Formats: sequence, structure tokens, C-alpha cells
Amino acid sequence: MLILHTATPAGNNSAGLTWKTVLLAAGAAGTTSLTVGTGPGQITSAEAAQVTAGDVLEFRREIKFPTAGNNAAKVALLNEIVPGIIAEELARLQTVHKFYGFTN
Repeated sequence: MLILHTATPAGNNSAGLTWKTVLLAAGAAGTTSLTVGTGPGQITSAEAAQVTAGDVLEFRREIKFPTAGNNAAKVALLNEIVPGIIAEELARLQTVHKFYGFTN
């Protein structure tokens, strides 16, 4: 399981609301699935505060690593695929919430 963090997009949706406001109000931001701490697989309190405030988004993604290979190869694979996963998740959120908050 990968837990990825990225900055909340700048700018507004088509209803004129900031992405931070939209994603927090829609429940698509503001929570972390990680435990606060300093150990492996934990999140620092500072980064947890950024996630809670909606300044940083958290995505979960299940991936399968090849069983063979060393850690350097697995890190290289992550470095290759993570930017695409983040771009895909941001595009999905922006499509789903494009008109969130629109009133007529």
C-alpha cells in the first residue's frame, strides 16, 4: 500500500471556490490514515497538520511490487510511477468536483 502526499492544487474550480475549500467541504481532504509519530510508516505532527488543514492531500494506492529485485530497483520503480499516480488522482478530484458549490 502506498500513501502519497502532494500539495493541494492552487486556483479555483468552475464555481469559483478554491480547491482547498472544495476538497475539504466535500470530504476529499482533511484526514490522514497514518499514525502520528516518527517511526516507519508514520506521519509527523507537522505534516498531519498540513493534511488536516487541507494544504496537503493524501492518496492511497495499492500496487504490486515484483518479488525479485533489490531495494534500489523498487525505489526506482516508485520514482517512475508516483508522479503519474499523483497526476491521475488530482485530475480525478478536479473532474469530480469541477462544479462543486455552484449555485444558479
